[in-house]
Amino acid sequence: MGIPLLRPCAILAIAVFDNFAAIGCVYGRAAAETMRRELTERAREFVGEAGAAYWVEARLIVEMSRGESPRGGGEVAAARLASRLVRALTGEGFEVGEAKVFAMVTIVAAPIDAGGPGGASRATAVDELVRRLVAAAPRLSCTAPDALSRGRYRTQMDWAALAADCIRENGLVLTWRPVGGLDGGILYREAEVGLVDARGAQWPAADLRAALEETGLVRAIDTHAFGLTLDRLHAEPDAILGCNISAASAIVDGWWAPQFDRLVRDRDVASRMIVEIDETVAFSSISLAVEFVDRLRGAGCRIAIDHFGVGHASLRHVLALAPDIIKIDPLYLRLAATRPQGQGAAFAPLVGLARSIARHVVVEGVDDAAALAIAQASGADWLQGHHFGMPAPRLSRAAAMAGLGDTIVRSSTVRRSALSGRLQVFACLFVGAVLAVGMIWGAPLP
Repeated sequence: MGIPLLRPCAILAIAVFDNFAAIGCVYGRAAAETMRRELTERAREFVGEAGAAYWVEARLIVEMSRGESPRGGGEVAAARLASRLVRALTGEGFEVGEAKVFAMVTIVAAPIDAGGPGGASRATAVDELVRRLVAAAPRLSCTAPDALSRGRYRTQMDWAALAADCIRENGLVLTWRPVGGLDGGILYREAEVGLVDARGAQWPAADLRAALEETGLVRAIDTHAFGLTLDRLHAEPDAILGCNISAASAIVDGWWAPQFDRLVRDRDVASRMIVEIDETVAFSSISLAVEFVDRLRGAGCRIAIDHFGVGHASLRHVLALAPDIIKIDPLYLRLAATRPQGQGAAFAPLVGLARSIARHVVVEGVDDAAALAIAQASGADWLQGHHFGMPAPRLSRAAAMAGLGDTIVRSSTVRRSALSGRLQVFACLFVGAVLAVGMIWGAPLP
């Protein structure tokens, strides 16, 4: 790439503005270019006189002198730089008209020995960084230029902005769902993420996941929820907890550096952490996902694959990740209950396949006694669903902040709350679509 280095010893970070094209399409090229310039200014303010920030084609290059390396050497210093840079660039949104728009970035960093033998080693290191960046960047769906698609993206960005505000104002709360056995034992409790805004309104994050994944903000909420789960493990020395993340977040990059630091510092906490990877969206890179899983497993975490059987990962990818736990998607249990012949007959063999891959198999969607009987007959080890326990119902913001959402109750309230949240999302999408169609219909002909 021909990148000049400022200091004999430097950390080089390379970033890409993931949703630049989508923002240009929806909000206008001028808005995207303004955000690009602002990102440059934020990066230059971050490095100060100790480095430089500039663009090479579509990539933001950030150099910084490296002083004393922390324990772990230059790689640790680079990871921490990438983490701080992520927060500096993406911590605040941009005002575009009356909307708040977030620039999502992917950042990779590494120590660069500018004083090494010739330029070849530097060039090799830079090429490797670029390769990692290309593989790590999320596969955000393209936004079509028609008014309906632009209106849909604006609605999704509004939901993403709401999620970002909740994260910044400590409005992300966790409730816990048990993964239980037939003997009444508990394998672990899975965190279910909820968002509580300043007015006290609450939405399950799962209802906003499509918007978060399409805008790229899912990594922000996943890493934040992961950190809250670690906090809980510190507070409960005997707890075993799980945290669900999107496959799009399964990348070793600047977003994850603080969490990896915490896992390395406290192996007891890591040994009680189960990371569930939800592969209902595609992995950005299966090779980098394997590296991500290896880092977690090396720290002591266990790995679960969620929604097995309906996701984007092939069996070859699942085998490469070598999960400790596989969770069968609820669809198969419903098919087994309603179609005992045909599609439903595949349930027990699917459980058997999962048992051949992972030590533990969890059947999701066990909501009543009939589902329990089918799951039991399949030979599954562990079960999850309303029959065993549900998260707490909606809370006031004060109660949520006080941690009162951690209790597990048997109630239909959550089902109604989740439905209400989905209806709100669908209502917003519908209104956006109607307005977009109205604009097209009412626009003067050229």
